[in-house]
Order: sequence, then structure tokens, then C-alpha cells
Amino acid sequence: MEQIPRRLKLYREKAGLSQAELASLIGVDTIDIIDYEKGRAMPSMEIFRRISHVCDVSTDELLIFQEELRLTGFFYGKTDE
Repeated sequence: MEQIPRRLKLYREKAGLSQAELASLIGVDTIDIIDYEKGRAMPSMEIFRRISHVCDVSTDELLIFQEELRLTGFFYGKTDE
């Protein structure tokens, strides 16, 4: 679970959004986004769905972080050799 705040921030930044912009687009306060990214609060599944829609990423990637696996070369047990 400690990886989720980092994922939320990464995908928000990849989408080119500030915390305030994301908050406005998904209908929460900026402090909520700050708390999610710092791990002080966890978004509801509905908020995860909204974030995934706005950031154009699947909820699976927000929760499982397949991108991290790809970046490290370990995706579904395969590496580029």
C-alpha cells in the first residue's frame, strides 16, 4: 500500500496536472490530493476511478503499478535480454 501514494503522484505528473488541477477535475479539495500523495489518506474506489480516467491510466496500473515493473525490466517474469 505504501507504493500507491507514489503512483498517484507519478501518474498525475505524467498527465501534466498540478495537484489543484487534478482535484478540480475529480471533484475533491487540493488538500485531499496532497493527503493521498503523502499517504495520509487513501482514495475511495470511486476516486481511484476518477483519477484513472483523468490521468488516462487503468485503475489496475494505479493499484498494481505495472509501469514500475516495465521500467525495471521485470514484467510478468520477463526481461529484455
